[in-house]
Amino acid sequence: MEDRIQVNGEWYVKESITTPPVKLDLTHFEGCVHETDKYCFEVTRLYKDYDKVEFYSDCIDIKFTDKRTQPRKTDDWDNTSWLRGIYDNDRTSINEALEVMDMDGVTELKALVGELIERGWIKYYNCENINIGKGKPKPDHRIPDVGC
Repeated sequence: MEDRIQVNGEWYVKESITTPPVKLDLTHFEGCVHETDKYCFEVTRLYKDYDKVEFYSDCIDIKFTDKRTQPRKTDDWDNTSWLRGIYDNDRTSINEALEVMDMDGVTELKALVGELIERGWIKYYNCENINIGKGKPKPDHRIPDVGC
């Protein structure tokens, strides 16, 4: 006997809806958030494996939200070299950051990058003695008297 159902006086054969199992290729991540009245910085890093043990090296994403504007402006940053430039007070990096935030925001971002370096989310390289060519020292674009 077929499994039947009555709807509004009419009899219907019940159909079973089966869906084949779907294999999901999930990407797991870890994150942290720093938020103030003006800005929000959402930081994520991706796990390399399903066991949530190993991360991709020096690979983070920061979703920046400027809460001073309506609608709110957002931007995504994943360039760790640029973030290290913020930390080192590189003039070019700082000027680019000042295009989307004020100096308070840059100060907050620098502190956040410092925390991420300390926790190992961003690798930090001491670049003082790196040469860009034979006998040519790396140009110093840091803001004078601000320090690292």
